[in-house]
Amino acid sequence: MNKYRTLSFLLVVMLFACKKDDNSLGIVMIFEETQCANPWEVLPNSNDYLLNVHEYLNTEGIEVYSISIETTDSNGIHCDACTCFSGRIIKIRIPETDKEKAETVGFF
Repeated sequence: MNKYRTLSFLLVVMLFACKKDDNSLGIVMIFEETQCANPWEVLPNSNDYLLNVHEYLNTEGIEVYSISIETTDSNGIHCDACTCFSGRIIKIRIPETDKEKAETVGFF
């Protein structure tokens, strides 16, 4: 019985030791997507949009741990100009050392 307790204790310690906190995974930054004036020059409704954004950020020297897109305005588009906000944000998790590079292309 004592052998199983020791083994269980070691497994629990190993699980917690391997768990990383969110701070060790970089920082989260967002970009307010426009209809078509985004620096990556890929239209938001194109196939593999996030993959293309990810590749663009890599070419800018920004290492992307994760990327996602969220709708922030469910009312839809309010203007058709290329520079108008699309109602979506792109969220990236990057190393803190790449923060200035991401700010250069419009992330905050």
